[in-house]
Amino acid sequence: MLGGMVFVLGRARGVRWAALVLLAGVGCGARTTLSVEVDAARADASVPRIDAGFDGGVEGVDGGLDGGFDGGFDAGLDGGTIYVPPEAGCAEVRMGVRPPSDVPQVDLLFVIDDSRSMAQEQELLAESAPLFVRTLASGDLDGDGSLDFPPVTDLQVGVISTDLGWVRLRGDELVATSCLSPDGVPGGRDGLLQPIDPTRVGCEGMPTQFFLRYSDGDSIDAFERSFGCMASLGVDGCGFEQPLEAALKALTPSTSPVRFLGDAVGHGDSLNAGFLRPGSILAIVVVSDEDDVSVADASFLELGEERFVLEDGWRHPIARYVDGFAALRADPAHVVFAAIAGVPPELSGPIDTPERADAILADSRMQRRYDPDSGTGLRPACTSSGGSATPPRRLVEVARGMAGRAVVQSICEDDFRPAVAVIAQRLGELVETTWCVDGEGP
Repeated sequence: MLGGMVFVLGRARGVRWAALVLLAGVGCGARTTLSVEVDAARADASVPRIDAGFDGGVEGVDGGLDGGFDGGFDAGLDGGTIYVPPEAGCAEVRMGVRPPSDVPQVDLLFVIDDSRSMAQEQELLAESAPLFVRTLASGDLDGDGSLDFPPVTDLQVGVISTDLGWVRLRGDELVATSCLSPDGVPGGRDGLLQPIDPTRVGCEGMPTQFFLRYSDGDSIDAFERSFGCMASLGVDGCGFEQPLEAALKALTPSTSPVRFLGDAVGHGDSLNAGFLRPGSILAIVVVSDEDDVSVADASFLELGEERFVLEDGWRHPIARYVDGFAALRADPAHVVFAAIAGVPPELSGPIDTPERADAILADSRMQRRYDPDSGTGLRPACTSSGGSATPPRRLVEVARGMAGRAVVQSICEDDFRPAVAVIAQRLGELVETTWCVDGEGP
């Protein structure tokens, strides 16, 4: 437990602030004296060091501090950073707003449903992408010109499909098949990053890229066009959506003990190598109008349709994904999970606590109810001009397991920009928060 007094300085929505804060438990060990130093790169050169301990308070700082704060201290900070000296296990502990040199890379994976009901939703997602990039690149959430979080200067974006194929039994073995694919390739799109198709209308002549990279100063308009082409997967994918398994397979390295259908390994350090970078913040965004049906065993093949859509025992447990996604980063807090799925719009928003997710799951519209006349076998949880969407209970359950770093938004909207803004805000909060530097990034 670390305790003491420290001056915290920074900027929130363009307004400088300073306050005395009683620190009680800033991780990575314990000590009795706390030293705080304003980052000289982001502060006026005249701002001196502040040393505070248990022995008598705070020493004066150029007339601004004399045993306390007199209200006249202006450090000239523009998103300044407070540095806390290292504790056990940390090369450096930092609090407050990160300076530009310390803003982490962000790797953003979209997991997009490419089944036949998703044409309009893919278009809406492509239209909202510029807002996402502009928000992260500017650090301005509401467009008022004020800095709300440090701008992200290095962003990678990749797209995979929810299509891992259908499955069938070969003797006692569960085998992936191609579902709707005419070429008969097992495993659907298999969690592989989907490149830009230069033969698609509007994408002619574009390079075949497996993921996009935005760096400070790049053209957002060019990124918008590229992402629109990459996110337009078409609607001939398998209607047996497995977004959670697809994301885990896409990102998990082959060295992990996690195995997939047919004892396969993940693609994170092989076919998808280069996308997920060491030390980056990872965001996984699922976009689907149906729930996850990631297959663990073939018992569902013996069920009738009603039991198939209502029962969960044949699917992988939720813990596989909560734990699996967390294991992709040295600090699980650096993984954000978001779903744009079939929750009623009024239930949308950040999942800050497990109770918030529980309230969504308890809503009557979020219950699985068999409907033999629907195309999915389930009664929809919400509808829009683009169609209907079934209750995404498993996606909300993953968000519950990642509460505090999760967002659930509704796909039953005619504009995805508000949903994208909420997800960008959650990422911005993570970019800005306290972190312990171990020499290898977040």
